[in-house]
Amino acid sequence: MKNYSNNIKSFQEVLEEFEFTFKKFSMGIEEINRQFLNNVIISSNGNFYGYSTYDDFIIVKKKAELELNRKFIVDMVTSFEAKIVYYFRNVLKRKSPMGDSYRRNVAPSVRQGHKQLMYQHIKPVFKEIIQPIDNTVYLEFLNLVTYRNWLVHGRSSELPNYLENYTFQNTWRTIESILNLLPDYPESLKE
Repeated sequence: MKNYSNNIKSFQEVLEEFEFTFKKFSMGIEEINRQFLNNVIISSNGNFYGYSTYDDFIIVKKKAELELNRKFIVDMVTSFEAKIVYYFRNVLKRKSPMGDSYRRNVAPSVRQGHKQLMYQHIKPVFKEIIQPIDNTVYLEFLNLVTYRNWLVHGRSSELPNYLENYTFQNTWRTIESILNLLPDYPESLKE
């Protein structure tokens, strides 16, 4: 495809990395769990990955799972963002309802590529076009953007309670739902 970067990960690549990493992580966790069940004392003295008690191990395990989940959410959202930018700049038909909304809601400097197209520019377009079709998908998109912004901007603010348990699966389900609502979205970009 014209102007499409080879550096953009496919959704399939991110899914495979997610599954592989969590499988390996689970195998390591099972081994440590087995050691605790066999009363093997795992010293934490000088060992960053050591746990002196089973409770310490559970706390570190939960934190590690959460961080892995967040890492893959960022990977998936980054891929989605790049594909959405490509879609709006190269695929979207200008004489369509979404194309009209895009022209009305996004400044010419952004549409022409002089400034970055970001989620803040896409929100009003999706509000006009996607919200009337499927309000739930639109609200999930807003949650995705809120969670993404919180993750990539240093987690300096409090995360809203309703996003405390946001998962990679939520992210993937939201992205798939949005892509299915975009007119003329290329199948090759859904991979």
